[in-house]
Parts: sequence; C-alpha cells; structure tokens
Amino acid sequence: MTEKLFGILAKICWGKMKRALEDAAKTSRDKRIQKAEIEALERDRDFVIASEREKMTLRASLKRQMQNQRNIEEISSMADTLLSEEKALENSDKDWRSNLFQKCGTVSDKRVQELWAKILAGEANQQGSFSKKTVNLLADFDNEAANLFTKLCGFCWTIDGETTLVIFDWDEEIYTKNGIHLESLLYLENLGVVKILRDLTSRMITVGGSGRRIEKKKALYFGKSINLENHIPNKHFANVGDVSLTKSGLELSKICEPTEVKGFYEYSTKEWSKYNESMVSDAPQDSENLQKKPDLDVSTLPILGEENKDQ
Repeated sequence: MTEKLFGILAKICWGKMKRALEDAAKTSRDKRIQKAEIEALERDRDFVIASEREKMTLRASLKRQMQNQRNIEEISSMADTLLSEEKALENSDKDWRSNLFQKCGTVSDKRVQELWAKILAGEANQQGSFSKKTVNLLADFDNEAANLFTKLCGFCWTIDGETTLVIFDWDEEIYTKNGIHLESLLYLENLGVVKILRDLTSRMITVGGSGRRIEKKKALYFGKSINLENHIPNKHFANVGDVSLTKSGLELSKICEPTEVKGFYEYSTKEWSKYNESMVSDAPQDSENLQKKPDLDVSTLPILGEENKDQ
C-alpha cells in the first residue's frame, strides 16, 4: 500500500517536473524566436533606412547633375553670341572643352558665367588663346575674385603693344582706395593671376636697379597716349612696379572689362617723370591703338612679353 502510494506520488511529481521543464524550454525557445524576429526586424529597418539614404543621395546627385547641365547650357548659350563669323564652339579642342565643362558646371553666378562664356568663345575663335591652366585657375574664381581682378586690370597700360600692369607702390592712395593693396595682391597671387616680386628695395627705385623694367616705349591708357623716352646713356628704362600679370592673368585680362581709374594717367606720368622730365612726352593719338574693350578674337590682342611669363 505504501509503495503503491509512493509510486503514484512519484508519477505526479515527475509529470509536474516534466511539464515545468517543457514550459521552460518552450519559453526559452519562444524567447529565442522572439529575439531572432526582433533582430530580423532591426535588419529590415536598417535596410530600409539605408535604402532611403541611398535614394536621398541619388536624388541629390541627380539634382546636382541637372543643375550642372543647366549651368553648362547657359554658359554655352552666352558663348554662342560671342563667336566670330563661321565659328562654332566645336572648333575648340574636345579634351580642352570637356575639361572646361567639368570646371564650369558648378558655376551659377552670372558674372562668373560670363567669364567662362568669353573663354569658351575665345578659344573657339582662336585655338590656344586660353591654356588648360587658365581654365583650371578660373574654377577657383567667385564673383568677389572676378570683381577684384577687374579692378586690378584698371591699372594696366598698353606699352608698345603689350598689356602691362603698373603698380608703383601698393601703399599709395590711388591703389588702396580702389581696393588694391598688399592683402588683395597676395590673394590674387594665391589664385595665380599675378606675381609679386620679393625684392622690396625695387619699390623705391624709379629707374634702373633691380625690379621689372621696360625700355622706352609708346604707352596707351584708355585713349591717352604718351611716349616714354630717356636719352641718358645706360638708363633707358622706366619703372613699372613690383607686380606683374602671370600668363594666366594675361589671358584673363583680355576678357575682363576694366574701367579707367580716375587720376591714374596723371599719377603714372608723374611717377615716370620723377627720374627725368624728358622721359614722358606727348604722342600722336592713334585711333586704331587706343586702349578699348578687347575683341574676343584673342589672336588680335596684345600678349605680354617674356618678362611676364609664369615663373
């Protein structure tokens, strides 16, 4: 009787233990399943998020490409109006043109777009007018840089057919009041359009000595013409300052539209006359050589000589 009772109790206990173990296993299995499902949902969520990000990136990329294409079309349209007769944009080198489009596609500023259009048209009118280096350099130009460079070109004389930047002393009011000073010149030098001579003593020397010098020449400044003359032996030079245009600067000077700096003609002639009163003399006005807005057929424009090539 007793053994039989113990047997019944043992079966009951074992049954409860078995059910408890089964329930525990089921709970554990459910938890594992639940964890796996959660992890799967998280992966799906991350995939969806990543997909959305990719879609956003793709949309942004397509938007930029469309905007770049619009900019290129606007620049090309401007350039078409500047072409010489029987000229087409395709006259320029294909690789050169491709490089230009890559650089100008991001430009939406109308002022800078005009510069790109003039370069595109100028190269189509005469291949070799604008180097790849100049195209790459212009990519760093914004409206502020374009305006500053245009102001600088207002201090250029055409001397014996060559465009020559004349900066006697950048601390003088004639320059500083027009935004040209050491800081702005260093900025333009960093862009690659000017070169500053580092021999500071040459700034104090009007004729002879170190620094950039020119022989006697005919000089033109916005319709006003003079002769630079000096009959003193071995001193037939005139000072033109310590800042010169680089080759790229010269190329870009052909397409900007500077205005005459009030008083600069008188200031320049006075500076040149300091050395010798006979250095500056009147020259006959030549209507064909007056300084004027340059033609975009840059093959007919003056190119600066050896002293102004890139270092």
